Amino acid sequence: MDPRIEINPILEPTTNIFYDLPPFEIRDPYEFAFPTEQRLWIRERDGNYSNMPIFENGKFVGFDKTRVDLNVHHITPQYWYKMNFSSSKAGKMMHNPINGISLDIKNHNNIHCNWLDQYKTDYYVMPGSYKRKVTFEQHVQKQVDQGLPFWVNSYDGYFVATATIKTYEFMHATNTFPFPDGWVDTVETEYAKLLAMSPSLVESLYRAI
Repeated sequence: MDPRIEINPILEPTTNIFYDLPPFEIRDPYEFAFPTEQRLWIRERDGNYSNMPIFENGKFVGFDKTRVDLNVHHITPQYWYKMNFSSSKAGKMMHNPINGISLDIKNHNNIHCNWLDQYKTDYYVMPGSYKRKVTFEQHVQKQVDQGLPFWVNSYDGYFVATATIKTYEFMHATNTFPFPDGWVDTVETEYAKLLAMSPSLVESLYRAI
């Protein structure tokens, strides 16, 4: 099966991802962003290019490698952690080196267009306006309760594998690691598991890197 998703042509790199939603209680978009030091570290780890995988005839052939408008994407979104754990625990878990991957803004937006489309269904459309049925948090909680992702998760396996390999290599090649010490052991463990369980995937990712 071709693991690609259909890209929404409406979303362009400079487009606000909330382009056609009515006003609602959205907090500072950086409230749950990786802290600056971690974000810059992940970008450098990733070669300062987009790590969006490219497929041809269903086969992974490399990364997009766009070098402009880079974001650091939480592979498992911040709101998933927020809805499943206490605030203090969520904060410690969501910002970890194998949960972040560098993406250009267009691909980053498209990863999240899934919940944008779903969220819009939670509105009554009135002439010239929207009438809110639920808040964003209620919408996300509904998805979580149903065991449904509220983001496009088609690439998550590649994102996690890429982040694991690059983190393992980068933390051994540099003297910086702006994450709690406990994550070092986690990265070592996850890297070993990845080598044992998916050697062909690891080989193809190393070739692309």
